Amino acid sequence: MAVIYYKFRSQRDDLISTIKFDGTGLTVFELKREIIYANKLINSTDTDILLYHVEDPDKEYDDDNEVIQRASTVLVRRTSGGKKGRGNVLRYMAGKPRIAKSQVPIPASTLASAPVVPANEEDRIRQMFNQQDDQWNQQQALMATAQRVESNRQNLKLDENIPEYYICYKCGEKGKHHIRNCPKNNDPNWDGIRIKKTTGIPKSYLRTVDNPTDIVNEPNQNFMVNEEGKYVVAVADKKAWQRYQTIQQSRQVEDDIPIEDPELRDPHSGKLWKTPVRTKCCKQLYSRPYIEDILLESDFKCPNCGQVDIYLDSLEVDEALQRKVEMFLEQHKRKNDREEEPNKRQHLATMVPTMMPFMPFPAPLPLPTNNQK
Repeated sequence: MAVIYYKFRSQRDDLISTIKFDGTGLTVFELKREIIYANKLINSTDTDILLYHVEDPDKEYDDDNEVIQRASTVLVRRTSGGKKGRGNVLRYMAGKPRIAKSQVPIPASTLASAPVVPANEEDRIRQMFNQQDDQWNQQQALMATAQRVESNRQNLKLDENIPEYYICYKCGEKGKHHIRNCPKNNDPNWDGIRIKKTTGIPKSYLRTVDNPTDIVNEPNQNFMVNEEGKYVVAVADKKAWQRYQTIQQSRQVEDDIPIEDPELRDPHSGKLWKTPVRTKCCKQLYSRPYIEDILLESDFKCPNCGQVDIYLDSLEVDEALQRKVEMFLEQHKRKNDREEEPNKRQHLATMVPTMMPFMPFPAPLPLPTNNQK
């Protein structure tokens, strides 16, 4: 897909539009028509569309049959047609290219040496493409020696008046320089950082920092910026971690309980049953963590009978055995509480004198007698 760039003369230098097409070039007539369609100027019957060279803004493309090569840039001027309904937009929409009359006479030698147009259709197509290739080669030669034209907007000092909330997404510095003038742009060893917003993260899990690069040494680290434009880092959820530790400790205590009843002992682990379940195929009894690991490793194949497609949601809980396990744990907890009760009382007795020291009551005052006034 080829492209020709164009810009209206009344617009800024950075507002450049494109016309996409197939081939190596477009004629002036076709390019004007595409520009009219792209800018919705179909009903502008009082407007003239003019094209100029970008190297020489005063030089106009006055020949509608002239081919403009791909990757070229032209200037577009939109002026009044002089009279109502006399603009050239209608001609470019419904008419034909205007034949430009050459003011220079063509020499006879040129006419004699002019190539003869072949009668065969394939030869004419081949000749057309060859002519376009020659024009493209000439255009490349001119572009190689042309001087680069830069926009005045790019030459501005972008580091002036940088707001405090502006963040350079190249190095992460805030309020110091524009990303185009970042000192890390020419550093090939700079891996860069990634900054993202804190969307969906609770504020209690975020901690404000002055400069994230001071506390993070890993490359390609993700930094976050809150709605106030401040750097924040995610902190661990201490409550969730404590809850996890409590569950792990309770499971460790259950594993250390001595099991005397063989019905409550898992034959595979030798410890207390953990959510006893049965398979749907052979009704074999397993602890859920144990059988789930085996089914996942064996591609859901029963380890007892070899039945396939024994999925995790098909395991049936043995409710009777589960109730016995829960009753056993409750009795074990009560037993531990009874054993710890004397120790708690003794500890409380030692703490009471310290907490509530003995205060003797004062002696009662003597009652007055009849002789005392």
